[in-house]
Amino acid sequence: MGTWTNYLACTSGRAVNGTNVNAANADVTYAGTHNFVGVPFGTFLYFFAAGPGVDPNYSGTTSEAYNWGWNQAVYAASQYSTYGPAVSAHLMFMDVEKGTGKLGAGTYNGWNSQAANCGQSLINSYMSPSLDQATFNGFQYYIMHYTSFWPGAYSSPSFWNYTFGAGSSYGSIPTTFEWTSESESSSVTPGPSGWCMGGTCAGWFGGSNDPLAWQWSTSALNGAGDFDQTDSNNY
Repeated sequence: MGTWTNYLACTSGRAVNGTNVNAANADVTYAGTHNFVGVPFGTFLYFFAAGPGVDPNYSGTTSEAYNWGWNQAVYAASQYSTYGPAVSAHLMFMDVEKGTGKLGAGTYNGWNSQAANCGQSLINSYMSPSLDQATFNGFQYYIMHYTSFWPGAYSSPSFWNYTFGAGSSYGSIPTTFEWTSESESSSVTPGPSGWCMGGTCAGWFGGSNDPLAWQWSTSALNGAGDFDQTDSNNY
């Protein structure tokens, strides 16, 4: 559904392939045989979110940080309402990671620091995890209570723990759907069995009780794109 840089009018455009979306929504059976349990449940959405540190109205308060998360959720939902695409799985993932892609991997995205100029100019290299938590909560609450979607979180244990603190209550999300990208494999064959691919297994974060998806191989490793698997029994 776009990025926080779109919301601030620093960039524009979304990563949507309508042909693939339609195919995924129509694919309600599975013809393969490799360790598959359940049936496909189609497409879900994600929004590349930012922490409180790039909020133009940053005040260092949890109330403003909460509003920042809320406002990003409002924007993401409006993008869906205006442009689609139609989805068959009503999940909206809040993407919590480093860098934006469009503005470069060195862009500060506000989770661990304060920055101005669309995240290009560092102001403060520290961000309180309580503010990060407030932003996450604002996004999650709006999606849960004011849209037709269930909220989810996309991240990796390493970045999540760096942002909220390992084992910290600030990053505890026991009732949030989780899509993890950790312990990726450089091989794409033969595919995962359960949450493992050969000797590589998924890593999770935030104490979630709803592990839904694993990005088990990324383009940075295999050069062919990102590969994900889901457990439809947890949907």
